[in-house]
Amino acid sequence: PIEPVRASKVAVEFRNVTHGFQRESRRIPILQQFHLRLMRGERLGILGHNGSGKSTFLKLLVGELTPDSGQVWRGKHIDIAYFDQHRSELN
Repeated sequence: PIEPVRASKVAVEFRNVTHGFQRESRRIPILQQFHLRLMRGERLGILGHNGSGKSTFLKLLVGELTPDSGQVWRGKHIDIAYFDQHRSELN
């Protein structure tokens, strides 16, 4: 657990997160025992080839997906927003 004073400054934390998906008969790993802590005010750039898991990572970040194992902790009063690659949320 994060101590209360520090917790108020943590925006999001990935704790030992593993996530992947099944494609045909093989397992495709996206994250394996991944750790990340973002503090309020910090920024994160995500780069990668098509199909490398960028959108999956963002969906884990905002809570649209749950990890296979581990925990994604989001700070209180944190509002995370993004536009998906197909822009389906835009008019």
